[in-house]
Amino acid sequence: MNKKGWTLVGELVIFLIVVIGLIYAVYGLGVLGLMKNENKIVPGVAPQLIISGRTVNYEVVESHLVEATKKYVFDKYNNDFNGNTIIVRINTLIESGYESTIRDSKNKKCSGYVKVYKTDYGLNYYPYLNCSTYTTLGYEKDYDF
Repeated sequence: MNKKGWTLVGELVIFLIVVIGLIYAVYGLGVLGLMKNENKIVPGVAPQLIISGRTVNYEVVESHLVEATKKYVFDKYNNDFNGNTIIVRINTLIESGYESTIRDSKNKKCSGYVKVYKTDYGLNYYPYLNCSTYTTLGYEKDYDF
């Protein structure tokens, strides 16, 4: 009997070798720092913030930023602005009295912004926070100054 091609066992061995190689590659990229976790939390530091003397977690702060931005956009633009997107920085919210200074658990000042997108169905708000112990996934330094 003349066999041409691979046997099932041979194909499974090749598949297993490829999977193991991919696992090593992903691990190696992580060790080299080429695969980054943008929602970075510093080990040994509690992922919390201090706002007006209260300790809260980051998700609560991001939700609070959205609420403050909604009030700001309504008061300043009446929910109608030119273009499809505006950036509202935390500093703008603080200076306008909509937000207080945000500090992380190391008592360092946090910065950030909220992107507001105009859609056919209303406004969408996306908060981005940058602290010494945490950074929101998708944060872009160019929008925060």
